[in-house]
Amino acid sequence: MGVLRCVLAVVAGVVVGIIVISATHSLGHLVYPPPPNLDWNDREAVSAFMAAAPWTAYFMILLAYAAGPFCGGLTAAAIARRQRTLVALIVGYLFTLAGAMNLEIIPHAFWFAVVSTGEYLPFAFLGSRLIRPRASAVTESSQ
Repeated sequence: MGVLRCVLAVVAGVVVGIIVISATHSLGHLVYPPPPNLDWNDREAVSAFMAAAPWTAYFMILLAYAAGPFCGGLTAAAIARRQRTLVALIVGYLFTLAGAMNLEIIPHAFWFAVVSTGEYLPFAFLGSRLIRPRASAVTESSQ
């Protein structure tokens, strides 16, 4: 049952993280809307849009990429009875992989690629640190 609980914790963490990232992206698009005729499949048009975006728009994206893994790591750690840090780091690792694929698909500034790639794991870890073991779990493991 422990392995199944950890798998479910990771899945729940990823789902929560995706929801948080999507919600934060939606807020960012309200503040910095893309042109209405932007074709997201046109790599050159997307590249031009990203190049013209102000640094504050990039900050909103970085905020989303921090908040998602943070909430995902927190969720995974809350569900897992054991291995709280491990399940949170797995969530962070999965977001790192997804972020790398996103960087391959949508062109970004080099500094953004470096910063965003380096933020998924630490924020998932920080989310897991908010979850403390229950007192009964601590006494059971020490017996």
